[in-house]
Amino acid sequence: MNGVSNKINQWEVEVIDFWDNISNWADDMVPVLLDAVITFVFGWLLAIALSKIISKAMKKSKLEKSVATFFSSVISVALKIFVVLATLSSLKFDVSSMIAAIGAAGLAAGFAVKDTLANVASGIVIVFTKPFVIGDFIELPDLPENTGNVTKIDTMFTTLVTPDNKTVIIPNSLVATKHIINYTRGGVRRLDVIMPVSYSVDIETVKPLVQEIIQEDDQILRKEMCGVLLDSTGESTLNLCIRVWCKSPEYAVLRYKLREKVYKKLNANGIYVPFNQLDVHLDKAE
Repeated sequence: MNGVSNKINQWEVEVIDFWDNISNWADDMVPVLLDAVITFVFGWLLAIALSKIISKAMKKSKLEKSVATFFSSVISVALKIFVVLATLSSLKFDVSSMIAAIGAAGLAAGFAVKDTLANVASGIVIVFTKPFVIGDFIELPDLPENTGNVTKIDTMFTTLVTPDNKTVIIPNSLVATKHIINYTRGGVRRLDVIMPVSYSVDIETVKPLVQEIIQEDDQILRKEMCGVLLDSTGESTLNLCIRVWCKSPEYAVLRYKLREKVYKKLNANGIYVPFNQLDVHLDKAE
């Protein structure tokens, strides 16, 4: 009985020691964990708030919108990384040696994330060389879904909204290395509208009719440089080019409006758009 009693007492001692160790660990770690949670939660919320304040301040400054958006994105990421490091530091991690280890590992990992790094580097190039800025209407001929208004330039991606309201997100490395057509940079654009007429029509009768439309339309600029030219000759038609100038944002609307106006004007004056036809001439039999 004494042996059994001794074993029970020993077991009780071990259980008490175990709970004492748990209690001591909890006394040591609970404040640390609580401090880490508080650091992370409040630090994260503070980082978000500071990012918004900095973003608003940049937008109100004289910086271009694309530059402000890019650096706001970079600052937001940097602040959140700082919060994570501060949280690890409150958990008694050696942050300095961790940063050194991350730096060393970063060299090796650089090859694995070279596309990501290329996107970030290309984003910096785009922001500083400014082939386009937010709000510009651009075309990237080498890419699908390649035409639209630039709405965002982030650390890794450039975002376009196409004329039919599709959002296209393109890696910066592709944008920076492709052919870019910027339709907004010049402020105005030349619009060419092709209008076919019959071979029997005298071009000189068409010109004053089109000029009336040009002079009356407020969206048409540089009126002295606008007019009607013979673009080409088709199988059944003369293809006239109606050339005008307009502000870049008004290009798409004016293109359709002008074609409709010219069509109605010509019809009202007995000049119709012809259909394909074949003229056959028969020689009289002798």
